[in-house]
Amino acid sequence: MSKEANAAALSKFAEAVNTGNYALFSDVVATDCVDHDPGPGQAPGADGYRALFTEMRQAFPDMKVDLAELVADEEAIAFAYTLTGTQGGPLMGIAPTGKKGEDPRAANLEVP
Repeated sequence: MSKEANAAALSKFAEAVNTGNYALFSDVVATDCVDHDPGPGQAPGADGYRALFTEMRQAFPDMKVDLAELVADEEAIAFAYTLTGTQGGPLMGIAPTGKKGEDPRAANLEVP
């Protein structure tokens, strides 16, 4: 894929996370996709992302991903982002705290 197509796919992924429209994952995640930094018990592919972000959205109803930096070419994407939200629901056995938090992250993806 072109670097523009890779960047557009990542933007669509972020749109899915930010809007809760997890059907979009099927448009940009291959069925055999392997996440090298998965959530606990995360299954592969679009279904794994749907389950992970459904659980995250239940715990953090105002969850948002802000893309800070994106570098892409035909074979790989590297990006930095910050996930923010207020814990309004349980998460992995932790009762809702009502506290706002943020988690800055960076990721590198190889595009087959």
